[in-house]
Amino acid sequence: MKMREVMKPTMILSVAVLMAATMFVRPTQAEPDAVTAMWAWDYNASVSTQERRERLLRFSRQVDANVLFVGTRTTLAGAEPKYADLIQRAHAQGIRVFALAGESAWALTEHHPAAIRHISQVLDFNARHPSTPFDGIQLDVEPYTLPKYADDPAGIGAQLLRLLDTAGQLVPAEMELNAAIPFWYASSHRPRTVDYNGVEKPLSHHILDLVDSVSIMAYRDTADAQIELSSIDVEYAGKVGKLAYVGAETLPPDGERIPEFVTYSGKNVHYMNVQLEAIRRHYADHPGFGGVAVHTYDSYQAMLQQEEETMERQFRELRDAGIMTGYPDGTTGFGKPTTRAEVAAIAARIAGYTEATLERPAEAAFRDVSPRQWFYGWVESARRIGAVQGRGDRTFEPNGMITVEEAFSVMAKTIGLAEDRNAAVPGASDWAQGWIGAMANAGYEDRRPGYRYEMAREELVELAYETYRLKRRE
Repeated sequence: MKMREVMKPTMILSVAVLMAATMFVRPTQAEPDAVTAMWAWDYNASVSTQERRERLLRFSRQVDANVLFVGTRTTLAGAEPKYADLIQRAHAQGIRVFALAGESAWALTEHHPAAIRHISQVLDFNARHPSTPFDGIQLDVEPYTLPKYADDPAGIGAQLLRLLDTAGQLVPAEMELNAAIPFWYASSHRPRTVDYNGVEKPLSHHILDLVDSVSIMAYRDTADAQIELSSIDVEYAGKVGKLAYVGAETLPPDGERIPEFVTYSGKNVHYMNVQLEAIRRHYADHPGFGGVAVHTYDSYQAMLQQEEETMERQFRELRDAGIMTGYPDGTTGFGKPTTRAEVAAIAARIAGYTEATLERPAEAAFRDVSPRQWFYGWVESARRIGAVQGRGDRTFEPNGMITVEEAFSVMAKTIGLAEDRNAAVPGASDWAQGWIGAMANAGYEDRRPGYRYEMAREELVELAYETYRLKRRE
């Protein structure tokens, strides 16, 4: 088969407005040709009505998704006008739309006709709607879920490759043909190798030979783990002129099919965005890296909505208690990083200081904290109770960004917790583990797997809320 041309997006949408009531932390803006894709399997939630189509696109803008994998397998035939409307609206906003379909059985030769019929249906749609065509097709065919796969993985893998070979010949070059794949086809200790057309190699590499791009289900809850699971396929994609998108999961853990370590659900959206941005940075300029892909719209939206509602409630309680305030322009400041001075001020308020009782010594303890600055009394008060300390050169860096682990340390000291020297906290620096462990021992069990990144203001809300709650229990 001829080498398929890989289609890259020409733009990514940028939305500068963050509503005051919204606690979402926007991901760092990607490069113009970077992909942030999102699966949207559910026709009813994504396509069925104009309101739901608009909601999908609003959410896509909010999270900077510029590629949508939209489910079509059983619904395209009876809803062509609705899909055309979605595509028209999406294209107007710089968002590409792929037809998404797949069944595990499609891997088997006897079921190839069903898969080809759906591909033809998508191509017929494009012929009937030349001004609103699908930009690509994603085939999500997972043969390893079939009972018979364990008995003949190589044989069934070869059948899958014949399907993709046929699909590649049918899908025109102006459409991107994408295949969803698990990371372990090539990256496991025992790669799934298949002999196809006389060549034996990992199944995912054969797949990359036949399609334009793959979406790697490298589902883990840290960037390092996702990079480790995806690197072999990204590297091969670059060698053969194809693209690989690194997938992330947001479905909630169920203890069985979805263990907690494979999903970002419950770890907060800002943390997930930090990890996805780390993946982008790691693969920056790599010819085989196409971007990231988030699974799936429904759970991603629910994750964000729950987080927003919780943050809003916690912020109101902190504001009413005088612990945390908004910015002078009336906004909450969510979406912004957190400074060391802001954390010191909140720590002092939790400790019971008010404007009237602040420590204001004539001589500043830190060379870069002046009595003329708004945070002078707060920083001095936080220092007096042992919650913060400066650098060895008597500087505090009040406007410097604070990391999550630094903020945990400040809050633990604010309420007088004893450092847990036996704590083992993955993703935290050695010096910080005892303070994070102290917070856990006191009753704040945090689920994030990493602590070394800069803290966003909405994350500070949760930490301040839990610290204030623990303080009131004393």
